[in-house]
Order: sequence, then structure tokens, then C-alpha cells
Amino acid sequence: MSLDTPAPSLIQQLQQLQESIEAQGNAKTAKELEFERALQRQFGEELLVLKREKLELEDRVKALEGEKAILRDTSTNETDIIELNVDGRLFTTTRATLCAQPDTLLTAMFSGRWEDSVQRDPKTGAVFLDCNPSLFELLLDHLRSLQLSSDHPLPSPSAEQKRVWD
Repeated sequence: MSLDTPAPSLIQQLQQLQESIEAQGNAKTAKELEFERALQRQFGEELLVLKREKLELEDRVKALEGEKAILRDTSTNETDIIELNVDGRLFTTTRATLCAQPDTLLTAMFSGRWEDSVQRDPKTGAVFLDCNPSLFELLLDHLRSLQLSSDHPLPSPSAEQKRVWD
């Protein structure tokens, strides 16, 4: 046997040593395994929460799509004539006038979305509003003027209207 060629037992010992080192390097300690399991549990729980939230969001999207479909099917038109009973006094106007100012209670009431839930006068079927008819008349006049010009300021009350308020 020459000096250049290692003895078979030495080669086997080196291979065993190398395998032992690799095994030790690949072997995880009990703490590492415990930590890994804890992470898997935590990620599993978070994944379940995310899946639940995803299902809830999907349900909400379906509900919103349903509402959008209802709004599309609502047969409202800006030219619809709306009759109002304001504390016993009758007013007639168009839906466009009542919805002239965005983001208001009147716009919400008469946009068509809540049409079936507004309070109505049982005798006439007119929408009932429990408020001062003199003030409502001013509001309605202002909304009508908005349709003519968006720069039109709120009209000043007349002396008679001021007297009614006092």
C-alpha cells in the first residue's frame, strides 16, 4: 500500500465522521423543534382567522352587489312627481328638486333606495313630513332655485315669514 492511497479503514472512518457531522448539523434540538411547532400552530391559527375574514368580506360584497341590483331595478326617475304632506299642508314637486342638494336627508329619502320606508299619509298616500310647513316652503324654494343656478344663495325670508317664525 502506498502512502498516497489512504487505508480503507481510514476512509471509512472519515466517511463516518463526515456523516456524523452532517447528521449533527441537520439534527434539530428539542427547543428548535418546539419553536417550529409553535410557529406552525400560530400561522395555522392566523390562516384560519384570515380565511374567516375572507368569507365575511365575500358575504359583504355579495350583499352590496344585491343592494346595487335593487337600486338599478328601482323605477325612480328625476321627473317623478312627489306629493308631500308637511304637517297638514300639501306640496307637490319633482324628485329632482328634492334631490338637488347631495348628501342630505331629503336626497336620501327620495333617491329611491328608501322609497318604501318613508312615512305616508294614509288618506292621500303623500309622503308625510312632520316639520314646519313655512320653513319647508323656504327650503323647497331654495332647492328649486338650485336647479336654475348652482350659485344662487339661500333666499332671505320675507317679513311675513320672519313673523311666522317668531
